[in-house]
Amino acid sequence: MFDQKIGFKTKTILALPINDPQNNLIGSIEVLNKKNKKSFSKNDKNILQLFCKELGIILNNFQLYEETKLLFESLTTAFAAAVDARDPATKGHSLRVMKYALSIAKQLNLTEKEMEILKYASILHDIGKIGIPDKILLKNTKFTEEEYEIMKKHVQIT
Repeated sequence: MFDQKIGFKTKTILALPINDPQNNLIGSIEVLNKKNKKSFSKNDKNILQLFCKELGIILNNFQLYEETKLLFESLTTAFAAAVDARDPATKGHSLRVMKYALSIAKQLNLTEKEMEILKYASILHDIGKIGIPDKILLKNTKFTEEEYEIMKKHVQIT
């Protein structure tokens, strides 16, 4: 029926499954009408099987990469929220820094990769505050010289 709609004539078909490395079916591939108008050979099938195996690995790796990227983004956001939660005075600070940094980066025409690095660096810029004692981090008055030196260490901890 499809052939009739588009005026195509299927003469030969070679169709094979695409499996992930755990042998789960994730798709299929179909090739039609060998150029020399002969049937597909055992060698053609072997070559396509090899292609399907490699494609299954590539697709699986891509899916794993995407899942890892989402997990990493969730973790960085959670870390930033944990830092912000320790000090109510800076609630939302890390996300605001990230938004401002990315806004400036767009104006500077940074590459997509540079933007991604900046995104993570800016949201995690204060993660070292986790290592600062609450009595200093949450202090409402001016730091002593000693406290200020300890507070400055959050940069190195980060």
